[in-house]
Amino acid sequence: MSFSYIHLSDIHFGQEKGSQVFVNDDVKEELISDVRKFVSELPSKTAHGIIISGDIAYAGKKEEYDNAGQWLHSLTAAAGCERTSVQMVPGNHDVDQSKISFTANLMVKEISINGDKALDQFLESEVDREVFYNKFLLTDLLPIHQLDQH
Repeated sequence: MSFSYIHLSDIHFGQEKGSQVFVNDDVKEELISDVRKFVSELPSKTAHGIIISGDIAYAGKKEEYDNAGQWLHSLTAAAGCERTSVQMVPGNHDVDQSKISFTANLMVKEISINGDKALDQFLESEVDREVFYNKFLLTDLLPIHQLDQH
């Protein structure tokens, strides 16, 4: 038995040009058409799922995830798979940088300089772990189970 997945990366529901953010809806619609064509050529006429590896958003803002949820609904329909068959891994653009604390930034800088030793030290402390992991919380990311509401 074979499996077919659609793999996407760096969708960026927004792109900065100058000081304004634009969304390339025409490209996203073309991608849906490409997925529909690809799936129609599969023996099963359906994909088993969609994998998105990073950068769903441009700046980690709620409205970007709202738009992504609506677009993913259309994409899963084109792929012939369930909306719950989408797997996402966040990228650096999926974190709202304005919500990262000064302390978390210092921790990341320390880890980038001193590597695993610094990371291990931060992870040993419950307080440090909480500060560090809060950097990666995507509170504005639309959970996949909410896609059914769109």
